[in-house]
Amino acid sequence: MSIILATAGFWTVTMRGLMVNLQGEDYMVFANAKGLKSRRLFLRYGMRNAILPQITGVAASVGSLLSGVLLVEIVFDYPGIGFLFWQSIRQRDITMMTGMTFVIIVLLAVAMFLIDLLLPLLDRRIRTDDT
Repeated sequence: MSIILATAGFWTVTMRGLMVNLQGEDYMVFANAKGLKSRRLFLRYGMRNAILPQITGVAASVGSLLSGVLLVEIVFDYPGIGFLFWQSIRQRDITMMTGMTFVIIVLLAVAMFLIDLLLPLLDRRIRTDDT
C-alpha cells in the first residue's frame, strides 16, 4: 500500500499532463465547438486517449514496483520476496540472486504481454483484423 501511495502522485501528474496536451488537439477543439458537454469531452475524448499511455506505463513500471517492494521490506523488516533478495545479496548467494532476477524479468514480461492483450480491448483503433 505504501508503494502504491508513493507512486500515485506521479501517475496523477502524468495523467494531468496528458490531459492538458490533449486539450489543444483538433478533435477536442472541434468537439468543444460542436457544443458537447464538458463531461463528455473529458470522458469520451480526453480520458479515452490519455489512458492508453498510462496503462502501458503502469505495466512498464512493474520492475520498479518490485524494487520498491525490496526497499519497503528491508526498512520494515517484513519477510517477503524483497527481503529474501536482500538476504541473498548479503550472503552472496549467486544462485538465489539469479533466480530472483529471472522471476522479476518474467513478471515484467507477463505484465507487458497482458497489457498488449488488454489494449485492443480498450481501444478499437489498435485492433488488427486479418479477415
